Amino acid sequence: FQGRYSDAVSAFEKAVELSANNYLYWGNLADAYRWMPGRREKARETYARAIELSRERLSRDKENLELRGSLAVYLAKSGDAKAATAEVAPLESSPKASGSTWFKVLLVQELAGDRDRALAALERSLKGGYAAREIRNEPELTALRADARYHKIMNLHAPRQGR
Repeated sequence: FQGRYSDAVSAFEKAVELSANNYLYWGNLADAYRWMPGRREKARETYARAIELSRERLSRDKENLELRGSLAVYLAKSGDAKAATAEVAPLESSPKASGSTWFKVLLVQELAGDRDRALAALERSLKGGYAAREIRNEPELTALRADARYHKIMNLHAPRQGR
């Protein structure tokens, strides 16, 4: 994450032109719009397309945890916390969930306002090998980083080197 939203928008607009049915590209484009001033409505429209494409693909690949996690994140970022948390429920009980999947659960739970479940997902994502650097740099987790429990978990599972 570098915070260069206008550059990201240009790149992702080109990506969706070249691959109009790629839910990840639509989700990335929506993320870039979401962080740009005055582009919230465009972000919602773009998340709607990412959600539609994710659901279409999920109908053919019901066991794909990463895909279900992406769908849940798009739902949460578009403001549908109820649907997002319903989508992550099976992920939270799956023994096959990866660190990346748990990171998506973390995002959904934090965006939905369930801090305790977000912190539990944080710990599971780190235990699953998700990169601590990505967690530290994720703008969606700014408020979470103000919680002392976040720092306790990060220090336990991903201490910074060279302190």
